Amino acid sequence: FSAIVILACMTTAVGLITSTSAFFEMLVPKVKYHVWACLFTALSILFAFQGLETVLSIAVPFITFLYPPAISLIALTLIQPVVKKSVVFYWTYRLALWVSVLWSALSVIAAQGWGTDALDPLLSWAPGQSVDLGWIVPTAIAAVIGLVVDIATKAGEKHAAANPPAAEPAEADALTEA
Repeated sequence: FSAIVILACMTTAVGLITSTSAFFEMLVPKVKYHVWACLFTALSILFAFQGLETVLSIAVPFITFLYPPAISLIALTLIQPVVKKSVVFYWTYRLALWVSVLWSALSVIAAQGWGTDALDPLLSWAPGQSVDLGWIVPTAIAAVIGLVVDIATKAGEKHAAANPPAAEPAEADALTEA
C-alpha cells in the first residue's frame, strides 16, 4: 500500500513539475525548461522539509481563493450546452465569476484575521459561510442576473458573432493551402 501511495505522489509531482516548467519556459523563453524543472524541484524539496503545517499554512489561502471561481466556471461550462440554443452566456459568466472571485478574496482576507470587524458581518449573511460555502448563493444570484441580462440584450450572441472562434492550426493550414 505504501508503494502505491509513493508512486501516486511521484507521478503527481512529476506531472506538476513538468507542466509548470513547460508553462514557465513558454512564459519566459530565455530560461530553459531544465532550469525551471530544477528550480521547481528544489523549491518543492525546500517546502517539503518545512513540514506539513508550513505547507498547509501557505497552500490553504490559495486553495480557498481558487476553488470558488474554479467550481463556478466548471458549473457554468457544464450548464452552457443545455441552454445554448436559447441563450449564449456572456454576462452570466462574467457576473458569476466576478462575484465568486470577490467573495473568495474577502473570505481569505477575513480568515487571515485582517479586517474581520468589517468583513464578518458582510460575509455572514450568506448561508453556508460557516463551512466556507457562503460564495454559492451570491454567485448563483449573480449568474441568474447575468442570464437575465444575456436573454434581454442578446449580448452573448452579439459577442459570439463579433468574435468567431479561431480556427485550429491544421484547419488554418488547410484553408491557406486552398
